[in-house]
Amino acid sequence: MTSNIDLNYLRSISGDSIDFELNMLEIFVTQTNKAIESIRKSIDMKNWDRLSVTIHKMKPSFFFIGNSKLTDKAIELEKLTDKHGDFNEIERLSSVFIKLCKEAIEDAKMEIEKHAISASC
Repeated sequence: MTSNIDLNYLRSISGDSIDFELNMLEIFVTQTNKAIESIRKSIDMKNWDRLSVTIHKMKPSFFFIGNSKLTDKAIELEKLTDKHGDFNEIERLSSVFIKLCKEAIEDAKMEIEKHAISASC
């Protein structure tokens, strides 16, 4: 199974602090779940400005977890919403984006769990 996260950058800035890495992963999980909810509400309300702002705020976290695919999709979706593009395309791309986010969240949770298990041994 291929991971949707690459923690090399996070590890390089953590100073070998597992606590820092875990904290960043937990923040990623929490904030991304909240953002997904905001994305869904924005689409339901057809509020492209809110959708664009939400996606824009998410982009730095994808860098920390090493997921360039999510960064690329975020940029694509943000550009489309900024232009108030085709609703069906925004909806389709948002679905793909949310799926990728959920996959990254699951991988982050597995990393958190892996560290919790190794800490208890």
